[in-house]
Amino acid sequence: MQNPAHTYLDAGIYTVTLIVTSSDGCVHDTSHQVEVLNVPVAMFSYTGECMGGVTQFTDQSTPQSGLISSWYWEFGDGDTSTLQNPTHTYASVGIYNVMLLVSNSEGCFDSITLPVTVLTPPVAAYSFYSTYCPDGQVSFSDQSTSTGVPITEWYWTFEPGYNSSAPNPVYTFSQTDTNYLVTLVVTDLNGCQDTMIDSVFVVPGFAFTFQATTACLGIPTQFEPVNLALGDTLHNVAWTFGEPSSGTNNTSTFYYPEHTYATAGSYIVKFKAWNTNNCVDSVYKQVDVNPLPIADFSFDPVAYCDTIVTFHNLCQAVGSPIDTLIWEFGDGTDTLFYNTIPLDITHQYPTFGIYDVTVTAISMAGCRDIITQQVQVSCINAVVYPADTLYCQRTPMVLIDSSSPVNLINEWSWNFGDGTDTTYTQYIPEIEHTWTTTGTFLLTLVIQSTSNGFTVYDTSLQTVHVKASPIAGFLVDPVCFGDTSRFINLSDSNGVHIQNLLWNFGNPASGIYDTTSIENPVHTYTTYGEFITILSLANALGCVDTFRMPARVYQLPEAAFTHSKACTRYDITFTDMTLIGDTTIWEWRWHFGDPAKPNDTITGPDPTHRYNQAGQYEVFLKVFDYEDCYDTTSQIIEVLQSPLATFTITENIDGMTGKIELTNESTGALAYSWDFGNGRTSSEENPRVTYEDDGEYLIRLVAWNEDGCYDTTTLSYEFVFQNLFVPNAFSPLNVNLGLRLFKPIGVNLQQYHVAVFNNRGHLMWESSALDKDGRPIEGWDGTFEGNVMPEGNYMWQIQAVFKTGKVWEGSDIGKGAPATMGTVMLIR
Repeated sequence: MQNPAHTYLDAGIYTVTLIVTSSDGCVHDTSHQVEVLNVPVAMFSYTGECMGGVTQFTDQSTPQSGLISSWYWEFGDGDTSTLQNPTHTYASVGIYNVMLLVSNSEGCFDSITLPVTVLTPPVAAYSFYSTYCPDGQVSFSDQSTSTGVPITEWYWTFEPGYNSSAPNPVYTFSQTDTNYLVTLVVTDLNGCQDTMIDSVFVVPGFAFTFQATTACLGIPTQFEPVNLALGDTLHNVAWTFGEPSSGTNNTSTFYYPEHTYATAGSYIVKFKAWNTNNCVDSVYKQVDVNPLPIADFSFDPVAYCDTIVTFHNLCQAVGSPIDTLIWEFGDGTDTLFYNTIPLDITHQYPTFGIYDVTVTAISMAGCRDIITQQVQVSCINAVVYPADTLYCQRTPMVLIDSSSPVNLINEWSWNFGDGTDTTYTQYIPEIEHTWTTTGTFLLTLVIQSTSNGFTVYDTSLQTVHVKASPIAGFLVDPVCFGDTSRFINLSDSNGVHIQNLLWNFGNPASGIYDTTSIENPVHTYTTYGEFITILSLANALGCVDTFRMPARVYQLPEAAFTHSKACTRYDITFTDMTLIGDTTIWEWRWHFGDPAKPNDTITGPDPTHRYNQAGQYEVFLKVFDYEDCYDTTSQIIEVLQSPLATFTITENIDGMTGKIELTNESTGALAYSWDFGNGRTSSEENPRVTYEDDGEYLIRLVAWNEDGCYDTTTLSYEFVFQNLFVPNAFSPLNVNLGLRLFKPIGVNLQQYHVAVFNNRGHLMWESSALDKDGRPIEGWDGTFEGNVMPEGNYMWQIQAVFKTGKVWEGSDIGKGAPATMGTVMLIR
C-alpha cells in the first residue's frame, strides 16, 4: 500500500523500511526509526451513587511509562471535570456511562467508560400525634418511602441529646404548648439517605373550668364549660348541681345545661369531663342563688275621654332591698327610679288608646321581677261626608271617613242601602261606591272600640238621592295613515234629555279640529298610532257619562329598494329595503321599465332582472302590508355596457409539452384575471402557463372594463404529457445516483425501444421496458457483457409511441430541430 497503517504490540524502537518500484522496474528504498511509547491504562472506582447525594470518583489509572499528567471526566449527564478524584451529584436516577480519559507524561493517552447506576434515595416523612394527657407525650409515625429496597435504619432527634432509632417512637417533651424541631434521617438497604426536619407542636396539658350566670331564684342558671387547653375538646360531660332535692334534675349530661334552683342559698356544683385523649377530671365551684323581689302596681279608674292616669307602687323587697324601679307606660316614655322610690306617680298620655304598662323591680343582688297590665284611654266619634253633593247612577262616589281617634277604632262597618255592605279592621281614609240604579238610599257607617271587654260604638247616617245617568258609546274602524276615521255614536239617553255632547279625538296636533259636538263626526289624524278618543255626555239632571275607545291609525310602510351593480347581460338583484309600518309586507309589485320586456312584472321581495342593452331605466316598486296599507317608490338606474371575454389556446410553446400560450380576444375590457385550474393565476393579458401533470383543467378568464362591469368565460383543456428527455452524459462512479445510468426520462409511453452503439456501430445495450405509467425503467451502466467500457461518446437511437398514438419525433430540449438519435458522453 502507498500509505499503510500498523499497530505495534509492544513498546520499543523499530526500523521501518519503504521500498518503491517505478513502472519501468526501477527500485529504491529508505529506512527510518520509529519509537513506540507505552500507553497508560485508564481505570477508576466510585462510591456513593444515590440521587441527590455526592458520588466520589477515585482515579486508579497506571501510567506504564512516566507519570499520569492529565485527567478528563465525562459524567454521562453533560457535566465534566479535569480533577484527578472529582465528586459529582446526579439530579435524577438512571444508568450513566462515565468516561475517564488520561494521558501520561510521554503524550500517550487511554480512556475507559464504566456504567454508574444512580439509585433512588428514600423519601423521609413522618406524622405525629400530640396528646393532652399525659402532658407533653407525642407519638411519631414513620411515613417514609423507598423504591426497590427497604429502609433499614431510622435516627430521630427530638431535643439536643435525646434520640431514638425506633421506626415509630413515643417521646415525652419537657414543655407543653411549645414547638420543637424534630429531625428524622432514614437509610435504605443501598445506603442512600434522606432527612426531614419539621416543627412539632406539643399541645397544652389537660385543664378546664366552668362559668355560671348570676343565679336568682326561679330563673334558670346557665352553665358553660371553659376549656383551658387550646385545641383540646371536652366530651362525655357530667354535671351535679348540688341540689339533691331536685331529683333527676340535679344532674345533666348536656354541654351547656341550665338548672332552676327551688330555694335560695349556696350550692357546690361539680363538673366532670373527658378530653380528646379520653382522660377524665373534675372541678368544683360554689354557686349562690338569690331570692327575687315582687313587682306589683295598681292604677285609678280612667275617666271617659281623660288622658291623665295615677299609678300606685305595690312592689315588695325579698332578701335584699329594691334599689331600681323601671316604669314603662306603653307610649314610648320610660321612668327609672334609684334608691328613693315614690309610692304614687301620674302620667299623661298624648292621645287616646290602649297601653301596656310594665313595672320592673330590681334588687341589689341583681334579681328582678316584671309585671305588665293594660290601661285603656278612650273616646271615639263617627264622621263621614261625600266628596260631591250630586249622586248619579253608575258614577263612583268618593266617601271620606273622618272618624276619630283612628288608633282606638278597631272596626268600620258600612251599609250603602242598595243591598251591599263592607266591614274592615284597618283604617281607610277614602272609599268609593257606585249605585247602579236610581232612587233614595240610607248610607250608614258604624265604628267601634273595645278594651278590657268594654266596647264603645258610634254611628253616622246620611240619605243619598241617586239620579239617572246617560250611557255613552261609539264605534270607529281602524284606517291607514292619510285616510279619514269615521265615528258612529251609539249612546243611550236613559230617559233624560242629553243637553251636551263633546268628542275629543286625542290628537292635540290637529288643533281646533281635535274636538267637536257633531253627533257622528269624521277626523283625519295628523300622524299614525293609537289615539284615545273620548265621548262625554251630560243630561238635563247634570249627570254625565264618558266612554273611551282607541282609534287606530296604521303606520304606512315606506317603500325603498337597492340594486346590485347594473351591467348588461348579467342578472341585477333588486333588494327590498322597505320600512314596515304596523305590520309586515305581504305583496310586492315590481316593474322594471324595460321596453324589451314591457310585461315583466314580479311580485316577490327580492327579484332579479337582466337588461340586454345599456341605458337608463325607471324601476317602480309598490308594497302592501297586512292592514292593506301601501306605498310606492321608483328609481332611475343606469345600466352599463359589459365587456365580452374570449380567448384561444396555443400548445407546445418553445417546443415544450405542457407549455401553452393563451391569446386574449376579449373586447371592451381593460383588466383580466386568469385561473388556470392548476392552482395558479395571472393578471397578464396573454399569459403562458406550463402544466406538469396529466389531467383536464378548466381555464377561466374574467375581463373587466373601466365601469367595473365584467364578463366570464371558461374553456376545458386536457393535457397528457408526451415527451422524452434523453441525457447527454452519465458517470457510473458518480456519488449522485441519478447520474450513474444513461436512462431516458418520459411518461405515457405505449411503445418504446432504446439502443446504444459504440463508435464502430456495435450494439452495447438496448431496452424496451416500461412501468404501468409508461415510464422507462432500465438504464445503461457503461458495461458490455460484464466489461467496463472506456470513457468517450456513444451513439443512441430511440423509437417511441405515446398512449395517445402520437409518435415521438425526437428530443431537442427546446433547442433546434428534434431528432430520434444522438450521442451521450460516458465519463469515468
